Amino acid sequence: NIDMAFVSRIVSGFESDVKKLSKLFEERERLQDVALQKNREIVRNCAVAIKLLHEDELSQAEVILKKVKNGINEVRRLDDEETVKVYGVALQEFAELSFAVAAVRKKSLPSFEELGVPPQAFLNGVADAVGEFRRQLQISLTKDEVEKAEYFYELMNVVYRNLMTLRFSQSLVGDLKRRQDV
Repeated sequence: NIDMAFVSRIVSGFESDVKKLSKLFEERERLQDVALQKNREIVRNCAVAIKLLHEDELSQAEVILKKVKNGINEVRRLDDEETVKVYGVALQEFAELSFAVAAVRKKSLPSFEELGVPPQAFLNGVADAVGEFRRQLQISLTKDEVEKAEYFYELMNVVYRNLMTLRFSQSLVGDLKRRQDV
């Protein structure tokens, strides 16, 4: 003996909300798919640029760095809370590459504000850049370029000393603790 007209009236707002949310999630899913594709492209480009750095092809690495910056900007235009989660890895790789290129060029290391990346992505990218400094140090030693090797060794130490002062929960700094240990 339920009055179906009454039930229909009281759920009509809810049914309308579900339809609106369905459209919202369809759009978010579309944006997320675009961001995921862009993220993969950015990460691949960063890997290629790092390889070029190690092969002493700095100008080619910088061309790819510009391409990566453009890709980051494209994804930012999609920006909402959900897409930021998707392209966090790309931002971290971008920070790593930017730091590595600046170090090889012997230019000032960029800040997280200059790069426009969140602090967590910046710190983890910088921590990963230490591995690139180490690789540059090794390459320099094999070429008997002791002064260059010392430069990269000092950069590694400065970054390490500074990163070791950061002792915060993983919810704030991500995987930084593991990177500090490495």
